[in-house]
Amino acid sequence: MSKLVDRLERLAEGRGQPLGFGAALNREKALPMLAVASLPSPSAGLATTAAGAGADAVLFEVENWQKEKQALSELSSTAKAGPWGVHMRAPTAESVKELAAMKCDFAVFTADKTPAALLVQDELARIIQISPSLDDSLAKAVGRLGFDAVLLAPDKGEEYPLTLQRLLVYERLVAAAGRHILATVPESMPLDDLGALWVLGARGLVIEAPPGKMESRLAEVREAIAKLPTKRRRPRDRFGVTLPRAADSSPAAPPDEEDDDEEDY
Repeated sequence: MSKLVDRLERLAEGRGQPLGFGAALNREKALPMLAVASLPSPSAGLATTAAGAGADAVLFEVENWQKEKQALSELSSTAKAGPWGVHMRAPTAESVKELAAMKCDFAVFTADKTPAALLVQDELARIIQISPSLDDSLAKAVGRLGFDAVLLAPDKGEEYPLTLQRLLVYERLVAAAGRHILATVPESMPLDDLGALWVLGARGLVIEAPPGKMESRLAEVREAIAKLPTKRRRPRDRFGVTLPRAADSSPAAPPDEEDDDEEDY
């Protein structure tokens, strides 16, 4: 299984643990959200630096597969880089197979440039990127196509801080998609917005920043994540009404009989 998806599942079940690469070995407390560093091009050096700064995984933007696959192949022998994935603009079945052979952990796809045939491959985790402008009916389709996770990405020109209106749109997408949720964190997003993404249900953040500023941005984001609660409070848990169940009216088994059975055994 993908290391990234495995960790997302652990967080969803309240069993979050560090991935165990580089500086992660020294973490005393597992954070409630993952920090994924988004890097502009494949580089073992950048990946190792990001992992050392606290990134749980790295995501590379791949514009030209033929030009950049050599750099990607070098990552398979760099354990300190930790789990890594790619965001491919125009993937092919062959490029995905090659990525799997390179020990790529996950791939982010955009719907309009990805061949439908890739839905049947399972060599690596598949994450689909969606934006707030996605139609409701298409958002529901995402939940039926078997993607491992969903990456919420802002529309071009989106402004911050997040408004409640924008969060309601995100909530609509999340409810329809029904998958593990990651959210893009542009450099312009204030740290206060991370709490809103947490309430939304995001368990991973894809952090965007220039390579020279990635280490400091990771530190800021991780500090903000550390201040979040480990469990998300749900309003229905507080205000929900508990109705009597039919099973409650059934007579309970006499405790003496159970005790006697245990003692005889």
